[in-house]
Amino acid sequence: MQTTSQSSFVLKLALSLGPLTFLPAHATGQEQANSTTTAVSPAIVLATTDPSIGIGFHTEYNGEGELPDLPLDHHFAFVLSSDGKLKSETRSGDIGYLKATLHPNALLKLYQEQIDESWETIRDSGALGLTQVGISAKQAAILMRGVRTFPEQIQAIDITVSQNPLTRVTGMRVGVQVRPTKGSWLSGFAARLRPHPQGALSFKKQNAMLAMSCAVETSGLQDLISPLTSVFAQVGARNKKQRTNNESILNKLFREFDGRFTSSGNPYGGGVYTIAGIRNPEVTADFLKGGDYAEYMTAVGRGSRLVTLDAEVERISFSHREVPVTKTTIISEHDITPTLPSGDQVSFSAVAGRHLISTTNFKPAKIKSLIDASLDQKIQRKPVPDNALAIVDVRLMDLLDTIGPAGNPFDGLEDSPEKLRISLDSKGGSLNLRITID
Repeated sequence: MQTTSQSSFVLKLALSLGPLTFLPAHATGQEQANSTTTAVSPAIVLATTDPSIGIGFHTEYNGEGELPDLPLDHHFAFVLSSDGKLKSETRSGDIGYLKATLHPNALLKLYQEQIDESWETIRDSGALGLTQVGISAKQAAILMRGVRTFPEQIQAIDITVSQNPLTRVTGMRVGVQVRPTKGSWLSGFAARLRPHPQGALSFKKQNAMLAMSCAVETSGLQDLISPLTSVFAQVGARNKKQRTNNESILNKLFREFDGRFTSSGNPYGGGVYTIAGIRNPEVTADFLKGGDYAEYMTAVGRGSRLVTLDAEVERISFSHREVPVTKTTIISEHDITPTLPSGDQVSFSAVAGRHLISTTNFKPAKIKSLIDASLDQKIQRKPVPDNALAIVDVRLMDLLDTIGPAGNPFDGLEDSPEKLRISLDSKGGSLNLRITID
């Protein structure tokens, strides 16, 4: 019998997996090589040097007796099985601050009763939210079935934390490794992910609040991505014809995108620019100037039933060095998100050289300078560090100053962290996320 506090744990786990669950049903765990079994297996394996975490975990899962004092150079080690039994002990060895392995299938078994009791409410609430952003009721129901079965896509999730964030954040290293289930959609996707052989696009190092570089070889991913585009195509679509048109547009954009882009700026009210590599500049330029793009952007802008948005597209707002520039204005009546405040959000887009360039919240001079850089071959190619697929660099103090609901928690501290880097790769068939704070 699990406690109410244990139920809250599975909710936290579900939230942590939330971004991974937005997949169509046939791309979820319904066609797994390994399905959930009734055998007892580990659900959570945890090691930590923090006594408060150790005692809390031992108490949460009804461990026998009291935990002993932790000797020097030792750590607590726990194994929670799918039948709710907990093994607790101390072991020697340096494990940093925390290491954990989560086994989603075993966790599903452990919390089966609570999930069954709550699923109807979760399913209906999730489906309602999806329909509010334009997803059809039928597709929303399919997606929620996919949410229920998605953990079967994952064999295990490994988490490592180098140090206690409550005592020192600077220098912290966090790793998250997602090991897909053999034969699953996620396994096939991770296996096909590989760095672009030409590296990422690179242009003028700027001290931006947020900068991203991505270099993924997209050939061979089309058939895996297509089920997702069929879902996103429904946003803003009012009928089957619009859904079909949106899906065609999204698939065309993905085919033309070569997997390389760089983005830099301040997404929270400041300016942001993006440069993406494209395969066929003429095709992309014709698409940008055509009516399909304008119709699509307008439909997406008006697609949500939860917020008031509108969109205006001026297909050829002006030209620079014979390159036509498209202007898109998203109009919001309320502060919808920190990155989409009320008022007009003006973006400019253009195809120059072999690049699709866009700017948001910049004056026309910015996109003109980027067009010049592309035509004058000043946008370079550069390998992504550590052979990663994508890297995000954040000026952490600036970000916290901007978005912290109660202010910056590190403000005034002598040893406050300045930089955060998030790196993603797919090595050995696993998806690996690494976070460093310095």
